[in-house]
Amino acid sequence: MLATSGALPRYYQPERAVAADESVLWVVVDEDFGLHVEASAYLARLRGADRAFNTEKTYAGRIALYLSYRLGHGVDWSNPSLAQPMGMMRRLVDESTRSRRPGARARCLSEGTANAIMGTVGEFLSWCCLQNLPQQDRQSLAELINQFAHQEIHLTAWEAPETMGLLV
Repeated sequence: MLATSGALPRYYQPERAVAADESVLWVVVDEDFGLHVEASAYLARLRGADRAFNTEKTYAGRIALYLSYRLGHGVDWSNPSLAQPMGMMRRLVDESTRSRRPGARARCLSEGTANAIMGTVGEFLSWCCLQNLPQQDRQSLAELINQFAHQEIHLTAWEAPETMGLLV
């Protein structure tokens, strides 16, 4: 496992990759450097939409964190209940996490940072809903997004399912 003491277990991690044409891109890989296809495809979509390089890099880390959290809890990443992402958000805010910088102290994340992470996760899950996922998974993700859209806690990057064309 790629974990260090005091940090969330890291089963997935963002990796910088160099393509055959020497362009630099970001992907999400597991401990054995197996590519997470959906996450990496989402990052490719960001790249294709001319999003900034640092946006792609940041999103890769956030998605890897979400996938690791889900795997660490033994549940499928593509079929979350409402409580599961909220549990991750609470953990980000309430428990200290270690910085990747050597010598940096462990610290809790602000609610704004946790919202940004969960907003990225919401965008990723919304995008997955529009792809070739099985209908059952698409419906589960649409229901989760709908639940989040009607919560008091506003996750800034989430879009309502109606806007994403997920609900008829």
